[in-house]
Amino acid sequence: MWNSNETRLLVCVIDPYSLVGTSMTNELQNLHLLPTMAPALSDDPFAKALVKAVELELRSDYEEIQKIILLENLEKQSDNMLDHLARHYHVDFYDDTLTRKQKIALIRNSRAAHMYKGTKYAVELAFESLGLVGKAVEWWEEEDPKERVPGTFRMVIDVKSEITNNLLTQFDRLACAYKNMRSHLRRVELQMKIHHELFVGTISTAGETISIYPYQVGSITLHGQQKQATASYSQEILHFSTKGE
Repeated sequence: MWNSNETRLLVCVIDPYSLVGTSMTNELQNLHLLPTMAPALSDDPFAKALVKAVELELRSDYEEIQKIILLENLEKQSDNMLDHLARHYHVDFYDDTLTRKQKIALIRNSRAAHMYKGTKYAVELAFESLGLVGKAVEWWEEEDPKERVPGTFRMVIDVKSEITNNLLTQFDRLACAYKNMRSHLRRVELQMKIHHELFVGTISTAGETISIYPYQVGSITLHGQQKQATASYSQEILHFSTKGE
């Protein structure tokens, strides 16, 4: 904080008329006060040092001001602040073992998750916040009649990266935090899709010679081209049942 004497001194150092329409209208992070110094003091070492110190202080204040805009600057918040924000926004599923990126995603999606809580969208959004692309399949959407157990659903998750054992054990708790009370998570299916191209080519040649008498034809040439294409698709599905299944 500056005392009144320092404030008066700063006003004397800076030419007020030079601030109109210039750097003071810019953001604090781009503020340059040296060009605004009064001409009589522009060569004074103490005055220049004072102005530079003020610039550094204002830029530091700018960084702190940005943190006040919480949701738009979650990446700039400390880990301790993220924990407080998670409690403030009532994030239903939150764990200290989560990565910083996962915590930020849960906080950022908390409003939408509460707005649609109890729907399949909220459950899918919760898994998406943890970096898992999943789809909730309700019992009446099943093609197999044996899978149509009323009041149940299953999660189908596309695995694109490593999933820790700790996260595997928390799938049920994650779904329960955002599903409706009447539905039961029947199981979680992890599937990994591998796409690759397989090129196959073949070629065949055929020729025929015909002799005609009394006239002789020089040559008859047959040309043919055959193209074949194949594709392969492999899928691995891991069934992960909840406790008691």
